[in-house]
Amino acid sequence: MIHSDFLSTVNRTAYDVAHGYVKDALNGGLIQVPEELNKHCTVYIGSNGIMSCSEDLTKWMLMQLGDGRSQSGAEVLRASDLRQTHIPQTVIQSSTVEKNFHRPLASFTVTETGYAFGWKTGHYKGYQMLRHTGTTFGYSSLVTLLPDVNIGVFTTMTGYDNGYIGRTLLHRRGTFHQRNDRVLVSGALVPGQALHAQTDQ
Repeated sequence: MIHSDFLSTVNRTAYDVAHGYVKDALNGGLIQVPEELNKHCTVYIGSNGIMSCSEDLTKWMLMQLGDGRSQSGAEVLRASDLRQTHIPQTVIQSSTVEKNFHRPLASFTVTETGYAFGWKTGHYKGYQMLRHTGTTFGYSSLVTLLPDVNIGVFTTMTGYDNGYIGRTLLHRRGTFHQRNDRVLVSGALVPGQALHAQTDQ
């Protein structure tokens, strides 16, 4: 993973880093988030504000779904250690996403019932689901893994996504095109561009 960095140290001239935007409460338009604000606030973010690209996140998701092994087969983490990070450690009392994604409000149900080591755990259409969100001023990301069917989805966008609604809808749209092979859909959302898709057989 050579194109990943931290929000506090990323070199915006060396990488093609999108600027974050938030809604202007006064006039309803979008305003660019000052880079220094995010650099300062990363000390309060649990993940230290990791910034990455679809290629690197695809490799990371494949490792998560591949029992701790890289695409080349090298062991990055012992499978038993990786599985420990996916086991819920605490119960989620009230899930933001469940308020909007259950029947009859939606044609499918997403549940988040536990929290593991950085992962919200639950189910999507009855399949085990692991999710990790990333939100800071002007940026919103989501990784969803469905280990039962070896599917992973990653989206990242500039702007604010209240209640994870936009990200959850995008992940629902991108899944279950193949069930037998490991399918990953990942990418940065850019108007007019398709998401990067990779199939690993």
